Amino acid sequence: MKTCPAARRYAAVALIFASAAILQACVDALIIGGVATGVVLAADRRQAEVMYTDQRIEFAAGSRIGEALKDQGHVSVTSYNYTVLVTGEVPTAQAKAEVEKIVSEIPR
Repeated sequence: MKTCPAARRYAAVALIFASAAILQACVDALIIGGVATGVVLAADRRQAEVMYTDQRIEFAAGSRIGEALKDQGHVSVTSYNYTVLVTGEVPTAQAKAEVEKIVSEIPR
């Protein structure tokens, strides 16, 4: 069965319009997310390298602490200008000392 080239063209155009209508919310979210990221970067006084390092410190410390505690406590790590703030709760003083040791061993 042969299809008409005009029918294919109309079907393609209809598919494009339907996709644009369905994905319109994604475009809005992408634009808003990009603007929000730009505002955060512009408002932060730290250099990009310092911000990246702070994020790396937070991720590395959080991962290592999670592995060490194995759901025996809840600890959050925040890094700003290479200074680390550790908050949360752990069941024992030994666990607290271990968390402190883990955080102190994270390279800058």
